Amino acid sequence: MQCGTCTGGCPSAREMDFTPRQIIHLVQLGEIDEAMRCGGIWACLNCYTCTVRCPRDIKVSEIFEGLRTMAYQRNIAPQRDRAFHESFLKSVQSYGRVFEPAMMTSFSLKTNPFAMVKQAPLGIALLRRGKMPLAPHKSTGPKKIKRGFFGNK
Repeated sequence: MQCGTCTGGCPSAREMDFTPRQIIHLVQLGEIDEAMRCGGIWACLNCYTCTVRCPRDIKVSEIFEGLRTMAYQRNIAPQRDRAFHESFLKSVQSYGRVFEPAMMTSFSLKTNPFAMVKQAPLGIALLRRGKMPLAPHKSTGPKKIKRGFFGNK
């Protein structure tokens, strides 16, 4: 059964080269390497709309996360997506949660340092409105989170 409910409900399907239905079909056919190369797995917003609406209870969001993880581990992921993934995990590892200024600085330095100049006005506006912290939140769990993501390192 390929009803397409996952694609019909997906808010980012228009931005995908392969829709959720098409990617799931690739997985069903055993074309895992091809599925890992689809830009659609990186365009996924992890909103779980596809998973919630699926009449067959296919965990589409979790399959996409698995494909992203495998693509990252096998060095198939696009460089920009690898950089974002690494910056995100580094932030969580360091602070116990995402600290946006550090994460975006790390990401920008890995991809396009000049982009930070273009983003500066937005960053300043977010800081002024209290929408982005100047310092990371205190968290008691970075070591636990680090062990969860990275084993016993």
